[in-house]
Amino acid sequence: AGVTMDADALKEIADNGEAALALWQSKPFALVITDCHMPKMDGYQLSRAIRDIEAAGTRLKQIEARKASEREDQLRQQQAAEAQRQAEAEAQQFRAGQMATLNDQYVAAIATVVTNNWLRPPTAQPGLNCKVKVVQIPGGEVISSSLSGRCNGDEATRRSILAAVDRAGVLPYRGYEDVFQREIELTFRYDGD
Repeated sequence: AGVTMDADALKEIADNGEAALALWQSKPFALVITDCHMPKMDGYQLSRAIRDIEAAGTRLKQIEARKASEREDQLRQQQAAEAQRQAEAEAQQFRAGQMATLNDQYVAAIATVVTNNWLRPPTAQPGLNCKVKVVQIPGGEVISSSLSGRCNGDEATRRSILAAVDRAGVLPYRGYEDVFQREIELTFRYDGD
């Protein structure tokens, strides 16, 4: 069994080798049959020209494919680097949030220790609000304390607040090493018993 085809319906004819090459370049052909003795370009020259063009096209496709692959690799590397930067930024923000929270806990712990060591004088009034500056060394040992800024207490109340810091002697340190500050300012409040 065989397949019968009408050869006249599928053929293209060129008058010479150059015309045949131009025709071949204008549309795809599955098969080229040539005469070895054509005018302007013989069959051997036509065959070589077709092979050279096909080889150049194959090389061009290989170069284009390699460049596309390199662009994809570069894009993947850029995306990976961006993802890494994003992850590092998120981790840094998370750590900063943890440090801010830890710092707030640290200041609150110091304020609690000072408040627990405060001996309230009879003249202290509810609504007391004083800024206290404490200088300490690593380990929490108090070096000095002073009132900074506004303090709405009388002289006896002010002295009692500074005495509370001195009485504490050593402020919280363990667990707060990462947020330790040599000089710290806290707000001392008394709202009544």
